[in-house]
Amino acid sequence: MSNSGTPASISEIEKDIVEALKVYHSMAIKLHSIYVVLGLIAISSSVFVTTFVSGSLQSGVYKDALPYVSFAATASLTLITAFNLGNKANNCRKGWRYLHYAFARYKADIIKLPELLKARDEAETILGGVDFQYNPKPTPN
Repeated sequence: MSNSGTPASISEIEKDIVEALKVYHSMAIKLHSIYVVLGLIAISSSVFVTTFVSGSLQSGVYKDALPYVSFAATASLTLITAFNLGNKANNCRKGWRYLHYAFARYKADIIKLPELLKARDEAETILGGVDFQYNPKPTPN
C-alpha cells in the first residue's frame, strides 16, 4: 500500500526493494567499519597500556597518556560487546543477501510478488533490532 491508502504498483514495490537493499548494504558497511575501527582502537590501546605500564617508561608523556589510552581500550571493548556490533553487522549482510537473492529470483520470474514481499519481511527479521547487553560482573567483596 502506498501512503495514500491505495495499492502500490509493482514498480513502486520494486523501487522500495531496491532502496531497502541499498540501506541494508550501507548499514552492513558502516557497522563493519565501526566494528573494525573500535577493535583496532581496543587492541592498540591495550598493547600501549601493557607495554608502557611497567619499566622506566612510566614517566613523562606516556604516564600522562595512560589513563586516556586505558579509557579508550575499555570504552571500545564495551561498545563492541554491549551492542554486539559484530553480530549486528553480520545480520545486516545476511539480510541483504537474503533479499538480494529473492529479488533476483523475482526478476527472473522464479518467484512471484507475494513471495518477494515475504522475503522482504523475513530480511527485516534477520536484521533484528538494536541489542544492548551491558552486564558488568559484580566485583567480589
